[in-house]
Amino acid sequence: MAGIIASARDSQAVEEQGEPKDLPPQEEQGEDITPASVRGQMKVPPEMQDVYDRMVAAGKKILYSEAMAPQIQEVLKGPGEMGEKLGQGVVGLMAILVDKANGTLPPQLVIPIGIELVAEAAALLRDAGQKVTKEDIAEGVATLVGEILQRAGVSMDQLPQLLGQQGAPEPDADEGPNPTAPADGDGDEEV
Repeated sequence: MAGIIASARDSQAVEEQGEPKDLPPQEEQGEDITPASVRGQMKVPPEMQDVYDRMVAAGKKILYSEAMAPQIQEVLKGPGEMGEKLGQGVVGLMAILVDKANGTLPPQLVIPIGIELVAEAAALLRDAGQKVTKEDIAEGVATLVGEILQRAGVSMDQLPQLLGQQGAPEPDADEGPNPTAPADGDGDEEV
């Protein structure tokens, strides 16, 4: 497993020096999901960008650490599809980051950071010779999001309602109460 991390570090160093990596032909590669492409799609509020960047960097430091090698190997040997393994592995990584942040990580950044780290973990595994497809990454993201929501006490059925609360128009009086509004009206409940 140490070879996986060393191989990934060597590959990362080559990328940072600007030398091209050996990539499959474009028709085989298609629109690939990479950490850079994920980062390019993230819309992080400017006031949270610094925290986002620091947490992704901390996650990458842990992911590429020698201490993580046995845990990555264990996940790879375990049951399940590659996508599930990616998602569950990054859920564990996010738990470490949340714990180390001591309450300073805004909850709305947990999923975006996790998504970028799923792409980073996939890149690590690819650089080490593992086969990781776009579909595996998508499944990893779905697993990550589902697990984080479950740990937060939010079901997938509630997600559209929660997302709709941001900037959604107020319901008409004849539509009844807002089912996601706090019952006692004080707004202190966590989601």
